[in-house]
Amino acid sequence: MRSTCRYHDREHADDIRRALEVDYEPETLTFIPIIEEKMRKLVRSQDGLLRAVYSVADSAWEEESRDCPGWTYRGILAHLASNEPRLQIRLRSAMREAEAAELEAVNDVDGWNAEETARRKGAGVRELVDELLAGRYETLKLLARFRPEHLAGKVMLGGGTQVPPLEFVDRIAAHTSRHAGQLVPASRARRHSSGVPTSSTAPPTSSGAHRTTDSP
Repeated sequence: MRSTCRYHDREHADDIRRALEVDYEPETLTFIPIIEEKMRKLVRSQDGLLRAVYSVADSAWEEESRDCPGWTYRGILAHLASNEPRLQIRLRSAMREAEAAELEAVNDVDGWNAEETARRKGAGVRELVDELLAGRYETLKLLARFRPEHLAGKVMLGGGTQVPPLEFVDRIAAHTSRHAGQLVPASRARRHSSGVPTSSTAPPTSSGAHRTTDSP
């Protein structure tokens, strides 16, 4: 119970900070019914990710992930923060709004991950979470634009693979949940139970991404 309370405290403190720093009026998003049905899974995957992020021990961010060799825990978060524009390009391909050059860039998974995580090398955890949430909101705004006729389109993936938009939404949720699970071994609760320190004197800065992590 104590670990759960601390996770909530950290997350809600950031929610309050974000609300005080950003001056905007929330836009009410509406989705066609069949996409609305997918929202529960998508939102639950995001909630699970945030719980995992706010549960990570301060001292763990620069360590190599046990489940994603070659990547630090910070690198995984940087990947997620940078990935929303890629998802949006793929979704726009189903609406025939994506340019060939855009698709070519996001299909270079190794190159995209290396470049985008390197750009976020000095970013703090809060900054990465802010970017992730802002990006996910833009993804949801794009999904709100989908009309029934767009569901007949295909989301263009790498290697010439094409999938229906609804399947791609499921892939987004699965991708988010998969990376959330990769953060769990770095949680304060896991470290407390094994006697590993959970805080560090200096905040970590590097993204630590070295090898490809998969993306939808």
